[in-house]
Amino acid sequence: MAKAEANALFREKHYAAAVEGYTRSLALLGGEGPGETAGGMPGVDRPDDDSDDSVFPSEDGTGDDASGDASAGSTVPASPGSSAGAGAGADADGATPGGRPVRKIDPRRAPLLGNRAFAWIKLEAYGAAVADADASAAADPTYAKAHYRRADAHFHQVRLSSSLFLSLSPSLSLSLSLSLSLSLPPVHPALSPSIIHPSFPPLSPQLKFKEAVKDFRAAARVAPGDPDLRRKLVECEKAVKRIAFEAALRGPDDGAAALRKAEEAILRQDAEGNGPAQDVRPRPDWVPLQPGEPGPGDAGCVGATGAPVPSGAPAGRWVFTHAFCVELAAHLKAQKRLHPRFAYELLFQADRTLRDLPSLVDVPVGTDPAAGGAAGNPAQQITVCGDVHGQFYDLLHVFERNGWPSASNPYLFNGDFVDRGSFSVEVIVLLLAFRVADPRSMYLARGNHETRAMNRLYGFEGEVRAKYDARMVECYAELFCSLPIAHVLGRTVFVCHGGLADRDGVTLADLRAVDRKREPPEGGLLCDTLWSDPHDGDGRQPSKRGTGCQFGRDVTKRFLEENKLSLVVRSHEVKEEGFEVTHDGYCVTVFSAPNYCDQLGNKGAWVVFKSEDGMAPHFSQFEAQPHPPVRAMQFANPMLSLMG
Repeated sequence: MAKAEANALFREKHYAAAVEGYTRSLALLGGEGPGETAGGMPGVDRPDDDSDDSVFPSEDGTGDDASGDASAGSTVPASPGSSAGAGAGADADGATPGGRPVRKIDPRRAPLLGNRAFAWIKLEAYGAAVADADASAAADPTYAKAHYRRADAHFHQVRLSSSLFLSLSPSLSLSLSLSLSLSLPPVHPALSPSIIHPSFPPLSPQLKFKEAVKDFRAAARVAPGDPDLRRKLVECEKAVKRIAFEAALRGPDDGAAALRKAEEAILRQDAEGNGPAQDVRPRPDWVPLQPGEPGPGDAGCVGATGAPVPSGAPAGRWVFTHAFCVELAAHLKAQKRLHPRFAYELLFQADRTLRDLPSLVDVPVGTDPAAGGAAGNPAQQITVCGDVHGQFYDLLHVFERNGWPSASNPYLFNGDFVDRGSFSVEVIVLLLAFRVADPRSMYLARGNHETRAMNRLYGFEGEVRAKYDARMVECYAELFCSLPIAHVLGRTVFVCHGGLADRDGVTLADLRAVDRKREPPEGGLLCDTLWSDPHDGDGRQPSKRGTGCQFGRDVTKRFLEENKLSLVVRSHEVKEEGFEVTHDGYCVTVFSAPNYCDQLGNKGAWVVFKSEDGMAPHFSQFEAQPHPPVRAMQFANPMLSLMG
């Protein structure tokens, strides 16, 4: 019965509940209890009747993976040397050739383990998916879909190299990115902690692309005549060779000076008389608006209060003002686009306001001279917003209710401005405009989606190419590397996108010194700050995502005590109410994309901290706002429409 209920939940796209259903089926069938493992991996029992001949998943939940069992399938000889604890090649003592012991499990478990792996993939808990696929292969080394699920999960652990996704054909990247069209939350808030066994092993966050190739080869052996599978295998093998070839040709500084090169080229065009002054509105969909021109030597601009404030504009360049930003918001709302010359100018000037900052920025709130407030920031409060994910019309609603950004009403946007939502360009253009107009009005933190790999997968790169050009893609990639990774508000509130590190003893000085001007590595402070999540218990656990870690309430309290702070604020996870307070009140999650991807029905929220009440959090919630009929993930992959 639990199996049937789980399959029904899977078909209805309630993947978190399906995971729990597959887990409960183990207890109902007897034998190992929930969370018992093969080779230390989480496991679930399977029903008795699984019969399906297809190796491939059904994206809409109506095909092979949801009929009878969500992931039944044909069998295949195990892949020699396949990743982790698969039972392939186990010796007489029940150990893999690598020496790791494997629990001998009824092979009937394999299909249901594959089901749960597929559900984890839908929830983007790729580390958990790899673990279940490993356990499925250990339960039955001849089960084809164990290898397929593991290959898919490895691919989705998107610590991708810069060249990887570009080197895949659109059809291959589509077939491997099965969860793209659903755009589900990174980690569903309703997941029971008991589903992840405490002994869940660490998995490398680095994309194990060669391991994926091994698993596709293993699956292909059972279906040598299947043209789709053979095509995937051939293209994967070509991609591996292409990556190696490109790495050999690539210089160490390639792509590191995109902004400088673009600025030099555009300034040459201006000097030759081809700049925007000659043709400000060449297309009807461009904003009929241009920044102000400064007087000789004027490098400042006028803020909301009328006082001159520093800007990112060099002498003699275009100047962006608060009034310009407000008018720009109205034009973007009407589906106009900022002229490319000015869109580039925003990038150039925004980079000047960001690139020399430390990786952790101290933001004064109030007028405490010790905090620098008296001289550096007139604000008595600051608003923190979480993930926006390209939901521009919801962003405008926040400003309508909470006020436009200004020096006296500053905002901190805590990463993941872009991707998934199909108005990511509008979001980042408006945020950068406010940042350039007055850096004290807008603070920006890097999220895990301000990275090349995520932008290639989840839409921002495609959107920038569609609305502007490929050169601007490279400029944004460089700009995102300049974003700070953490902030401290009023000397007491620590804010970062993901969470805390996988080790104790991390100080604010350590975070200030992080080398952030690069794509995130597979581990370390930069990776953890962008990717980690809290969990309800104590201690640390490996992440369900396969990247970063899960940190417990004792970890949070120690970090705060050691750094003389009062609260951790982070984002990175969908929350039904838009926010969540955990770890005995010491950890807050805020998420600002309501009805995420037009599917989840969650609320959005923001949180205000006021110096007058000791920086206590004040939450505001809001519902999703109407937007033009452009679907989420519109730019993620041009072939997504083929998924139906």
